[in-house]
Amino acid sequence: MVHARFYEAPGNYDENRTEYASGVPAGKWDVVIETTSERTHVEMKRFGHEVLSSAAKARAFLQRAGILDDQGDLAAPYRAA
Repeated sequence: MVHARFYEAPGNYDENRTEYASGVPAGKWDVVIETTSERTHVEMKRFGHEVLSSAAKARAFLQRAGILDDQGDLAAPYRAA
């Protein structure tokens, strides 16, 4: 499966430019065609940035994943014996 992602061209947009060096036509909006694997990579990277944006969000994620208990300590399966 292929996904199309649209994003606004960079701030140095030039109305008179007809194409980029790659031969892609210039325009106010650019299109990126990506495979499912590439799209998943982008989404996981974005999710990682969101989770790591604060200690509270990181702790909440680790608790939902079962790695930390309610007190913020390692859950039983992850503790050293």
